[in-house]
Amino acid sequence: MITLVESWFAILMVLIVVALYRKWLARTEDDTVHLSDLEDKVLQHQQTLAKQLARVDLTGKVITIAFVLYTVTVIGRIIYLGWMDSLQVK
Repeated sequence: MITLVESWFAILMVLIVVALYRKWLARTEDDTVHLSDLEDKVLQHQQTLAKQLARVDLTGKVITIAFVLYTVTVIGRIIYLGWMDSLQVK
């Protein structure tokens, strides 16, 4: 049981790190649309940052889904073990 909770906590920590990394990465994000030449440094920076954020967002979504599924599994296991323990004659 302890291993399940420790694994859950580890996944939570990874999720928090990914969220903080995304926030750190997006700190230089420019939300305005630049309609200049493609060779412009600002436009290139915007495109590069958008690609990086898309990768981090996908990673965050996958980890979030894994975290939710693992949470449901851990809660289900805890409920199941409690139920099986209550059925035993003492």
